[in-house]
Parts: sequence; structure tokens; C-alpha cells
Amino acid sequence: TFDWVTPDRKLKVSSPVGVLAKPLDLSDRDYLARAERAPWLLQLSAPRLGGVSGRWVIPAGMGITDGSGAFLGSITFGLDLQELTGRLSQ
Repeated sequence: TFDWVTPDRKLKVSSPVGVLAKPLDLSDRDYLARAERAPWLLQLSAPRLGGVSGRWVIPAGMGITDGSGAFLGSITFGLDLQELTGRLSQ
């Protein structure tokens, strides 16, 4: 899944759900702080339960800026650990 997180670290759009009626607060996600400090570089974090999926994922995100360098937010996704384990064990 791919998600959009605003500069104030609110998850507003998630690919399986669409626009969320009540944005999720992701301010505790360390990779989002790194994505803001170093936009355009992929940031990974320790495994945790996904905010939308409820599954164990490796969270990842990339900060996005406009042409003048202003931070616009982050594109995020989660690598599903169950899926990864299943594919690696085949």
C-alpha cells in the first residue's frame, strides 16, 4: 500500500482505503522526521503494526519537496512481514 502523510504527520490518504475521514496521527514515526530532514531519500524504520493494515510491517517513507525545496509531505508504505517471510521461504 502507498499512503500520503502531510507535513504535520497526519496520514490522510491510503491506497487501499482512499481519503481517510479521520486522518491518523503518525507523529511518533521516527522515519517521518528523517524523511523531512533528508527528502528524496528512502527512510526505513523498525517493524511495527501498520496504522491502516493492522499487520506487522517495516515502515518506509520518502519526503517530497516542491521545486523551491519546501517540504510537502511524505509518501509512505509498509513492507508486510508475513508476505516477505512467505516469499523468502518459497
